[in-house]
Amino acid sequence: GSGKSLCFLVPVLATAMLSYHKPSHKEENLKILEQSSGTSLILFPTKALAQDQMTKLQNELLDKNSDLKKHIRVGVIDGDTPHPERTEVA
Repeated sequence: GSGKSLCFLVPVLATAMLSYHKPSHKEENLKILEQSSGTSLILFPTKALAQDQMTKLQNELLDKNSDLKKHIRVGVIDGDTPHPERTEVA
């Protein structure tokens, strides 16, 4: 694939990266940024597509960038996801 299905993630990932890379010269601002977090919910029309996109995101982006991997977590919740995992993902 050429990445057409993943291209919409660019703004989501850019926002996530900016949330912990904002330049600041004040110590108290850095502490606030370290504690900030966010959540993005992305819906796919099929379970197969959701699984495929999650795998691509993990393999092609997060596994190749350890800094991103520290700050971004991906997961899928569908009818086959065990309830304990749903809590962890959500």
